[in-house]
Amino acid sequence: MIFILQDKVFGEETDRLIAALEDNGVEYHIGIPNSVYAGGYYFVRGSIEFYKEFDSSFGEYCDPESLCLGNYVFSKYSKHFGPRLLNDDYVILPWWKLYFSDSYLFPESESLFIRPNSGEKIFTGTTLTKKWWKQELDIIKNLPSTYGLTDETLVVVSTVKEIIAEYRIFMKRDKLIDFSIYEGDEISMGDAAALRFWADSLDFYPDRYYTVDIAKTPKSYKLIEINSGISAGWYDMDYNKIVEEIKSE
Repeated sequence: MIFILQDKVFGEETDRLIAALEDNGVEYHIGIPNSVYAGGYYFVRGSIEFYKEFDSSFGEYCDPESLCLGNYVFSKYSKHFGPRLLNDDYVILPWWKLYFSDSYLFPESESLFIRPNSGEKIFTGTTLTKKWWKQELDIIKNLPSTYGLTDETLVVVSTVKEIIAEYRIFMKRDKLIDFSIYEGDEISMGDAAALRFWADSLDFYPDRYYTVDIAKTPKSYKLIEINSGISAGWYDMDYNKIVEEIKSE
């Protein structure tokens, strides 16, 4: 198998991944190659746009790592989690309607959380204050990292929740490969047990490899979102463990 890596996307994570690939004797290529081996197995690691570029060029000749973008639509996978979902009180509106909705959306809240309904990272989920609602929407729309945003883009809106810590789990279908904290204190034994319980209880597998983001709240552990294992950060996970698992395909 061969890893296809996008350069200058994951920073130090890429260095750690390359080290793990070399430790495991796995071939890798940085950037879109000029050719591929027909019928070969390739794991693409980069942005969704990078994956699409590789797949459009070589998808019919090889087995690139699957990416089922439709399975990462928030309104599609959220139905599988019910009250275990952090933002289970969400509503969905087109982008244009947000500009006229701050006065009646969750009127008791002074700030709200928004994120795209799409599985693509059109913009990063964030919290907006109602005081500067329209101005902050304009800021998101004009960020260099925002792409493909139109008036018709569907957006998830929810109340802001209290979060103590956030964790990311790397999954292979129904198997937990590793996990990492990306906001909060160190992972305790109780946290680790809760994350493994979450992995064991999953009954929706969007892809061969995917990530699950879990929030620790004052009362329980809740699902924040699910993302592709191809394009999501792996943070402080064990890269050798991940490479060994992918290599075993």
